[in-house]
Amino acid sequence: MADLANRFPENVSGRYYVDDQCIDCDLCRQTAPNNFKRDEQSGHSFVFQQPQTPDEETECEEAMQSCPVEAIGNGGDLAAAFVARQACPTVGLRVAVPLSASDCPSVPVLTGQQMS
Repeated sequence: MADLANRFPENVSGRYYVDDQCIDCDLCRQTAPNNFKRDEQSGHSFVFQQPQTPDEETECEEAMQSCPVEAIGNGGDLAAAFVARQACPTVGLRVAVPLSASDCPSVPVLTGQQMS
């Protein structure tokens, strides 16, 4: 099981990440090429783009489930992992907790300290 504390720094911010268990097998890069790349210097995969479409989301899930050493996690950024639905009058619909206060000033942004 991937460990958030051991995620590679090359991972972009967001839910999916690769940790230091990666054996550079290339499976994730083949399964979700729009989201995973290889760090040529260190010889491991990392998430260079979080899924933008339902198809990419499915591919990332498949990559995570297929990883032979379970080095892919999907509980990255606290705001992405803690999906609390809140009303946002600015946009007039229900949204997940925003990543920044400017996204929806009326909805509080959760931080790691508030979650502890």
